[in-house]
Amino acid sequence: MRRQFLIDQLTRSKLLGPARTLKWEASKAIGIRAGTFSQDREDVLLLEHFNLPPRGTYIDVGANHPWLSSNSYLLYRRGWRGVTVEPIDWLAQLQRKHRPRDTCLNAACSATRGSLPFYLMEPHALSTLSEAERNRLVSRGLARLVSEERVPVLTVADITGLLLDHRLDVLFTDAEDFEIEVLNGVNWVEGRPKVIVAELASLTSNRSGEITEFLSERGYSLALESKINGFYADGSQDDRD
Repeated sequence: MRRQFLIDQLTRSKLLGPARTLKWEASKAIGIRAGTFSQDREDVLLLEHFNLPPRGTYIDVGANHPWLSSNSYLLYRRGWRGVTVEPIDWLAQLQRKHRPRDTCLNAACSATRGSLPFYLMEPHALSTLSEAERNRLVSRGLARLVSEERVPVLTVADITGLLLDHRLDVLFTDAEDFEIEVLNGVNWVEGRPKVIVAELASLTSNRSGEITEFLSERGYSLALESKINGFYADGSQDDRD
């Protein structure tokens, strides 16, 4: 709780340029000292409880900032590589600058490729492809709509096939009530993730039962839960210690 409070204080400022960069660097130092960059130690739980390679591959859908509340940054620091997917342009630029070993796609993910309306919210971490989630956030005073624009959309299957040669250890999805749509774009034969870390509840809704049922039908079991995310293990592979 203290770590998250400090990060919140450091990142709440609207300051731009060097001052904001100093805030980000300070938050990175907090993460390094704490040994975790996730909101609820999801990165540590993943490494402690699953039998994963020392240097594996990931896809991080809705990656947001390179390290602030990132589930994949600790893995990156330990030599992993992968693909981060982020539709907000300035965040995608930060990803490319600070995580050069990764490939960052300035796009979103869904069940089919193409383009979709994207709702940029303030705070930006609540931005979403879900019109229903946008409406709930605004009506409850949890966020305000900044803009609406169409963004390019890929599937997870596109990414694993084109960029990872169908090898994927961990899929992270933080899509603000759009998780099922993202998961519908996975190739469950080639490029099947060993572990899926999915956001189970947004600020306004809880789709944990729906997500768990969806993944159970595809051979995954809910192995762990944090306050925010569920960890799903592929039953056809021995992933847990």
